[in-house]
Amino acid sequence: MADEAYQALLQIKSTSPESAEIKPLNESDREVMEALREVLLKHDAIERFGITLVHNHFPTGEDETLIETSDSANRTMTIRPHKGKLPDGTVETAWRFARTRPGAVGMLACRGEWYWDHSTNPPTYRYRHWA
Repeated sequence: MADEAYQALLQIKSTSPESAEIKPLNESDREVMEALREVLLKHDAIERFGITLVHNHFPTGEDETLIETSDSANRTMTIRPHKGKLPDGTVETAWRFARTRPGAVGMLACRGEWYWDHSTNPPTYRYRHWA
């Protein structure tokens, strides 16, 4: 399984038209990462949003969103493409921006439900993934 995961990592491609090779976070990214951090702090959203490296493992259509499901008993997550409108109980969790249009476009969503976890004090509003 670990070897399969490593082989999958080798297949990751950049979404940038300038380069097909994905580049890891490096020194040239420091300024933009700090600027994004400052914006999140300014809007008190540092606990709500994070940053992800936009990449592809395989091509997806403009009408597709990747949907993540999880199996907490086996501690595994599965992501599959979904065409069209998102099913009920699905929450977008990752977005991307385009140079040519305003706003953000959803690229990843999770299936599940929100619920109150009364095992914490005070109770916590949590998200439970569906398999």
